[in-house]
Amino acid sequence: MTGTAARRGKTATGAAIPGSSARAAENTLSEILKGENLEGALKYLSESERRLLEQLVAEIRTGKHGTELLDQLWTYDYLRKPPSMEQFLTDDYWMGRVARMTEDNAGVWPTWSNILTEDWDLNSRIHNCVITGSLGIGKTWNMVLILLYRIVVCSLLRNPTNFVGLSSGSRIIYVLMSVTQAQVQDTAFGDAMAFMSRSPYFIEELRFNPNAKYSSGVVDLGPTIQLNSGSKGQHIIGRNTLGIGMDEGNFRLESDPDMKAYKLFNEIRTRIKNRFQRATGILPAVSIIASSARDESAFTENVIGEIVKADDPKSEKVYRQSIYTLKSSDTWLGLGCDAELVRLHANRYSGTYFKVSYGLKTVSPTVLSGSYDADGQPIGHGHENAPTGSRIELVPIEYLPEFERDTVRALQNLSGISIGGAYRLFTSMVDFERCIELGDKAGLTNPCTVPIIPLSDEDDREIWDFLDHPKFLQRVSGVVRPKFHPGAARYAHMDLATRSYAGLSIGHLVGWSEVKDVVGADGQLFNDKRLMFQYDMVLTITAGRTKPISQQKINRFFLWLRDMAGFQFSKISADQFQSVMQLQSLESQGFSTGNLSLDRTKSPYYAWRSGIEEHRVIMFRQGRMYEEAEKLIDGPAKVDHPIATSGEYTGKDTTDSAAGAYYNAISDPAPDLSGLNSPFINDPPPTRQDVGSMFVMPPAPVRRAPRTFIIPN
Repeated sequence: MTGTAARRGKTATGAAIPGSSARAAENTLSEILKGENLEGALKYLSESERRLLEQLVAEIRTGKHGTELLDQLWTYDYLRKPPSMEQFLTDDYWMGRVARMTEDNAGVWPTWSNILTEDWDLNSRIHNCVITGSLGIGKTWNMVLILLYRIVVCSLLRNPTNFVGLSSGSRIIYVLMSVTQAQVQDTAFGDAMAFMSRSPYFIEELRFNPNAKYSSGVVDLGPTIQLNSGSKGQHIIGRNTLGIGMDEGNFRLESDPDMKAYKLFNEIRTRIKNRFQRATGILPAVSIIASSARDESAFTENVIGEIVKADDPKSEKVYRQSIYTLKSSDTWLGLGCDAELVRLHANRYSGTYFKVSYGLKTVSPTVLSGSYDADGQPIGHGHENAPTGSRIELVPIEYLPEFERDTVRALQNLSGISIGGAYRLFTSMVDFERCIELGDKAGLTNPCTVPIIPLSDEDDREIWDFLDHPKFLQRVSGVVRPKFHPGAARYAHMDLATRSYAGLSIGHLVGWSEVKDVVGADGQLFNDKRLMFQYDMVLTITAGRTKPISQQKINRFFLWLRDMAGFQFSKISADQFQSVMQLQSLESQGFSTGNLSLDRTKSPYYAWRSGIEEHRVIMFRQGRMYEEAEKLIDGPAKVDHPIATSGEYTGKDTTDSAAGAYYNAISDPAPDLSGLNSPFINDPPPTRQDVGSMFVMPPAPVRRAPRTFIIPN
């Protein structure tokens, strides 16, 4: 760039410019890079020359003109050259007193130090990050150090608000928040205050007072920057937040986690990504989640999924670390750590390993037999093959007792591998799959021909038009009846809506099952007999293109099932929202109805989970129900869907209906199982050819009950 482009009357990108303007801009930039006062150098430039100078600076930031000029560019943006991440971690003036490893201070482990210096140095463009893994590996510490480093970089800018695109006089906010209700001093914010109290830079230049309590959760750092605990002034925080860190520590154990923290974090994270992304140069903006694998929420899992999908490690990172890789003596020595410090602070392993298989929805994590070396090569004999499609973790033999005692917990706490997010209603889908296998053995299949039924008054289609009748109905001796246990009473639940999605599930009791080793109130084990339940149908319904979900068509479907298909209903329930008129209409038609809100009590979901875990629920694979169940959150007040991170569907309409139908059945004070001995039950099932033309149904009038079937003799 130095002179060539100017002599040709063009910028380095090829755009034609006046020769004198180019020379003036380049000469001014040269003076600045040599140490000339920035304000003085800019004073004599015209408006067009200043714009050209900004263009040249932008080109240097992108690396078009090599690294030599890029290394000098700090003089243009900063009051003085910021420290590198290595200097920040080792120099006492910055964070050396906290982060530097000594005989008396474990500080930042060499493995973490290597990660921070490689990925988070002054030229880092990472703006979105999740730090997760084993317990006790310094996740929160590293999150705090990254945020404090970005604060230092921001504080050394000549004009911080202008650099990040905020109006003059604005406060730049950095936030360290926690989803737990612990005191501020016990959270990541408390760690930040402890760190700053040992840094001369924060005390002398940013005026941090190490003796102040900062009980309000607000710390002013110089005239422009503020560090906030996230508990005050949310509207201000949201607008001007340049960096945010969220600590999920002990989220699983918290009786009342701050679910609003996730919403605020996601809003700020999205704003950082969309608003503060500069085309060039370092961006002192960042959003970070620190969470152990044991405590990962569904929200964090979604963020991790987005980062993995983006596949842009220069901008977004996930660090998932195990204790035995981060704290290995061999790893530290390989990074050049002092041998005495390794002896004092690292873990030593024998070099023998075992394997753990995990990652299959149908198979629980398992410790495999056999020993291996560090490269995974077998030692000796008796090695067990992993299930097809599973993932393998190689673990030092020293941890074998913990893995044999509780494989899932050891994978989370020691390997840093998440097996379902924290507060998930179902920590895995293994039992769900077992219940689907029960349905397969019973010949149960999904009767619905579409994943989601569009049901409105835009057309004449009814719910039964979307069902494959031979999958749930049979004709025996000229009578149409349910295909499975036709004499059994049916239980239904509706999760109603008008514009979004609704769920409708119907099922029946099929007998008793012995459940072994139930823990009684006195702590003693006993065997118990509990009811089994089988689904007839689980339906997801949505509105039309312009009209809402038709409640009348749902009512007509119940009439059709009862009057035309031989279904005997014991109870139909609905959530309290928008259900009064619906239930009154059904009751006037002779149905027994009731209210059941799955947003007011956890009991239906807890009962449903127990039935599934004890393999007392016979079901088919229904895609929407499975997707919703996998993401359900056992929140402080109710079982809920996860917070959406990027517009994906996160509802629970279908599972609400499924759990509600099950709960109606097992809650019946006097369940009638005599219908299981119906004469129909022993009749041979009809063939598809026999049942294929079972019904000839003319379209039902929009506001009338369906007309009578025409059934072939």
